[in-house]
Amino acid sequence: MRIRNKTICSYKLVVLLLSVLAACQPELAPNELVVTRDTLIISGTTALPTATREILTAAPTTTQMLLVETLVPTPIPSLSRGEKEAAALELYQTNADCKLPCWWGIVPGETEWQTAKLFLSTLAINISIGTQSESDPFFSAEVDIPVPESLSQYGFLRQTYFVRDEIIVKITLEGPWGTSNIGTVSEILNNYGPPTEVLLSTLGYVFHAGDDYPFHIVLFYPEKGMLIRYFDDAELIDDHLTGCIQEDSGTPVLWSPNLKLTFIEALGKQNSAQYYKSLEEATDMDLETFYQTYLDPNTDVCIETPAELWMDK
Repeated sequence: MRIRNKTICSYKLVVLLLSVLAACQPELAPNELVVTRDTLIISGTTALPTATREILTAAPTTTQMLLVETLVPTPIPSLSRGEKEAAALELYQTNADCKLPCWWGIVPGETEWQTAKLFLSTLAINISIGTQSESDPFFSAEVDIPVPESLSQYGFLRQTYFVRDEIIVKITLEGPWGTSNIGTVSEILNNYGPPTEVLLSTLGYVFHAGDDYPFHIVLFYPEKGMLIRYFDDAELIDDHLTGCIQEDSGTPVLWSPNLKLTFIEALGKQNSAQYYKSLEEATDMDLETFYQTYLDPNTDVCIETPAELWMDK
């Protein structure tokens, strides 16, 4: 029997949710397995009854368990604010062992919004569709996830999900603030290899020594369906803006690689994207040098770009 991708994604989300929130669940006897309606066929013959919750005294083997429809997870008890923050922190730190562009078990181009919403609503303090409707062919949903103040002074980080024909196709994320060591440049390079392109942007000013200026670096992986943004404050040193991004946390934008998005399309901000310059254009560093330099999490090398290069902005 062929297992559909959406079924696999749903199963992974259920397993993830149950594992992260295990401390909130009532204890089960050893080897008990919780399942719900229309989710499993045991030994290929017996379907579980409608609207029932069965406890199996022995977990079926892989050959005995066939997924036939989207899983409907067992309802999870409401969590306190502290429990939500703790679960979210773990997910931000581990991404549930899911390789980008998968995010917390949600895969752009595969996972249905309703499946993801069921999972996210357990953790979120707010989910908003705005003026759109979930019945529209295309809509976006903003999901506010509570986090400790060490990750955001506002107490939450926003995740935006773009949905087309009920399937999530793109995810934009607010990254943790400060040096939380989540998604650092070194971590991304070591896990995903060299990006196709590195781009840099800052704002055009009459620059003054001693002031700080916004400094943006983007690692662009179009074939993987992801880009990672890093935000730092640059200093003016000897007519060069100098930014040190190695300790900053990354902010991902994720999409289905089948969309084949350009950098401007992926960033989603046409007015901002036009001000980015390639690493080679903006610095004396090429892509291979950048990659080899920032593989090392302990590097003290910062990125320098001539201030005059940005005066025409």
